[in-house]
Amino acid sequence: MNNEEKIYSLLEKLYLELQTTKTELKDEIRGVRTELKDEIQENRKSINKNTESIGKLEYKVDKVNDKLDNIEANNADRHLEISKEIEEMKDDFNNVEQITAKNWQDIARLKSIR
Repeated sequence: MNNEEKIYSLLEKLYLELQTTKTELKDEIRGVRTELKDEIQENRKSINKNTESIGKLEYKVDKVNDKLDNIEANNADRHLEISKEIEEMKDDFNNVEQITAKNWQDIARLKSIR
């Protein structure tokens, strides 16, 4: 066998080996693609579930905020009512104090007349 034939034979072997390697790499790439697609689909499903959960939580938070707003408004109204009632009670106590003082004066006057 001369040098050209040896080179040709080596090139044929190299070519066949490269073809085999190429086929193996293609198969591996297909497998990796399939795995990646599956993982991406799972991640998308997970993201969709999380998005739904977040949406539900946001809805619940909005409801709680609405309730808190109502409570704050009610408390403000109650505060005004209580303040008004306290002022009325102060006025009533002042009147009672004045009437009591007048009664004591009348009692003292009646005792002095006796």
